[in-house]
Amino acid sequence: MEYMDNERANEDLLFRKEVMRQFEYFYQYMHGDRKEPDDAETIFKRSIDFFDADWIGLIDFDLEVGAWSTRCFYNKRTGSSTETLIEDAESAEQAKRWVQAIRGGKPIVIEDIEDIREEAPEEYAMYK
Repeated sequence: MEYMDNERANEDLLFRKEVMRQFEYFYQYMHGDRKEPDDAETIFKRSIDFFDADWIGLIDFDLEVGAWSTRCFYNKRTGSSTETLIEDAESAEQAKRWVQAIRGGKPIVIEDIEDIREEAPEEYAMYK
C-alpha cells in the first residue's frame, strides 16, 4: 500500500466526498426528484462546477469528412447553451490532437490553454 501524506489524504477524501455528492445529485435528477430544469444544461452546469471548467459539451467528430461540430454545450463565461462562435461545422485540421485522441481512445484534458500555445497554435486559436 502506498503511503499518502496528510495533505494528499485530505484532498483525496474531499474529492471522494464531492464525487459522492455529485452521484447523489445525478441519481435524484435521473429519478424525478428534480429541483432544476429537466434538460442537459442542468447536468452541464453541475459538471462545470464540479470540474471548475469554463466550457463543457458534446462534440461530434466525423473523421472521414474531416469536420467537427458541437451538439450541445454550456459556456460558463456567457452563461449560455446557445451563444457560440463555433460554426455549424469546423475543420478537423485545427484540432489534430483531438483526432489523434479519438483514434487512440485517449482523453484530452487542458487545464490552461496557454499550455498549448506553442505546440498546437491552430488548436489554441480555436479555443480563443
